[in-house]
Amino acid sequence: MQNNYAVIETEMPIKLDDKTSKKIELPSLLYDPEPDTSVLVSGWGSTNFKSLEYSGDLMEANFTVVDRKSCEEQYKQIEADKYIYDGVFCAGGEYDETYIGYGDAGDPAVQNGTLVGVASYISSMPSEFPSVFLRVGYYVLDIKDIISGKVKPQEY
Repeated sequence: MQNNYAVIETEMPIKLDDKTSKKIELPSLLYDPEPDTSVLVSGWGSTNFKSLEYSGDLMEANFTVVDRKSCEEQYKQIEADKYIYDGVFCAGGEYDETYIGYGDAGDPAVQNGTLVGVASYISSMPSEFPSVFLRVGYYVLDIKDIISGKVKPQEY
């Protein structure tokens, strides 16, 4: 699950109007959201983990960032601590009763108008474990190199 991200190039430019759509800022190199700060997560994923109900509306919630070491210790209980490494941060779960659901992978985690994370992993017991987000600051240099054309991404 490491390096779980993609940079997609569209054939046609995306029109932005700064009212309903605009580009988002990327964080500084190695930016890591501080524990006990908040990230805003939005998406169309499941709203009920057991019945897999989905909302037709875009949902959003504030998640509290969790200390990485605490998150790793929690995931060690279910032998999933391999998903917790420097390139991710954890937020939500029992700390504030928020979690990403099925269909939320790839959802943005935003702090002060900056994309700091991308929803990546959820345990099978989401209300008890924090959600795991890819830490954009960890990868921002690679992302900027791809966007600028300095590096060509691998094609799959």
